[in-house]
Amino acid sequence: MRSDLEAKRKRLILAREHAGYRSARQAAMSMGWLYPTYASHENGHRDFPQRVAERYARAFNVSPEFLMFGRNPPEWAKDMSGVELVEVKAPLRSFRQFNADEGKILREWLNDAIPGGPQFQVTDPGNVSAKTIAITVTSEEMRAKPAVNGEREIHPGDTVLVDTEQRKVRPGDTVAVLVDGDNDIHLRKVVLRDGGKMAYVALNRDYGEFTKGEVIGRVMWVMSRL
Repeated sequence: MRSDLEAKRKRLILAREHAGYRSARQAAMSMGWLYPTYASHENGHRDFPQRVAERYARAFNVSPEFLMFGRNPPEWAKDMSGVELVEVKAPLRSFRQFNADEGKILREWLNDAIPGGPQFQVTDPGNVSAKTIAITVTSEEMRAKPAVNGEREIHPGDTVLVDTEQRKVRPGDTVAVLVDGDNDIHLRKVVLRDGGKMAYVALNRDYGEFTKGEVIGRVMWVMSRL
């Protein structure tokens, strides 16, 4: 366990340095993170889970799997000595994959999850159900505009894992939403409006928000495009 943590912290440091941040303090201040927390992850005093790895991966332009397991490394890391790229032999899982404009196909799949179709394989992400799906993102609706430090952005080219059994969501969750008369699969952040009504808001203000829609599941993982 200790060797795994040591390898993780080294990859985190390398990712931060390659992203152009000279120190842990500089990275934390630039991203709006708590410096003591981030520093404890870099120095190995504390481990960090997958949801935190997603945040760091976005900031440093690497994949969460690289930080967590040494898999899917960026090109600059492949030939570096001393970088443990696969110290955890985690099993792969396959998830039904949908393009962002396949809302109709997704509705049919939700009613009758027939095996087959395009598959997305990834190192086992852990606590997700068998009805988790992968969605290829094409829209900029979850690219923060204006920019907000620390916000969990999702960019075109990224792939998200959505657990369709996680439909009871809370404010702050990122969810996939289907809207009547629209064939797109939308990603939105859940917010609570006056009167206790849920709204589904795009981080990019150009895209607005929904007050009606079918939440098909909560976003559990974001795989950043390298």
